[in-house]
Amino acid sequence: MFFMSTEREKESQILDAALEVFLRYGFKKATMGDIAKKAGMSRPSLYLVFSNKEDIFRAAITRKEEEFCEDTERKLQQQSGLQERLYTVLETWLLEPYEMIRTSPESEELLSFAYTFAPDLRRQMLERMESQILLAMDVVNTKKPISSQNGSKLTTKSLSRLIALSTVEMKHSVQDAKELRELLEATAEIYATHLERNVCAS
Repeated sequence: MFFMSTEREKESQILDAALEVFLRYGFKKATMGDIAKKAGMSRPSLYLVFSNKEDIFRAAITRKEEEFCEDTERKLQQQSGLQERLYTVLETWLLEPYEMIRTSPESEELLSFAYTFAPDLRRQMLERMESQILLAMDVVNTKKPISSQNGSKLTTKSLSRLIALSTVEMKHSVQDAKELRELLEATAEIYATHLERNVCAS
């Protein structure tokens, strides 16, 4: 038990250090030596935990997503309004990481590279974000289909995917965090209004 705890602590120490290194140098310029030095360990010790910086990058992204899930679920427990809940998900999954990455001199590289070398990470992120949007929608009767103006029916699962896909690329087009925040607020308002008006009563 103690051994497992120590291993987890060492991995967490490495991922904390790696995040700082990637934000400072970008992915391409960062080295295993940089990460080992920041983590306060030797390169051989680092290689005992991770075989290369790609594995570290993947693990760092996965851990951040797990933190986003925990953070979102904690916040949603304190909220009841649909618009507020939808915005909370978008803020946690899109605005907060955008603001963090924008502090990096290599922000453009990180934004463009983050999921290009591992498409499965992008799919994983979208799936987790969609599950959080579904959780936010629980304040309405999400077991009912959603009516559209032309009479077609949407499931909340398809709507959650639409919200995720329509917002996740915004970070590549906005000028700054203020613009992204405004767009995400508008998105939450539009979808909340649509849901509240169009969820079928029977």
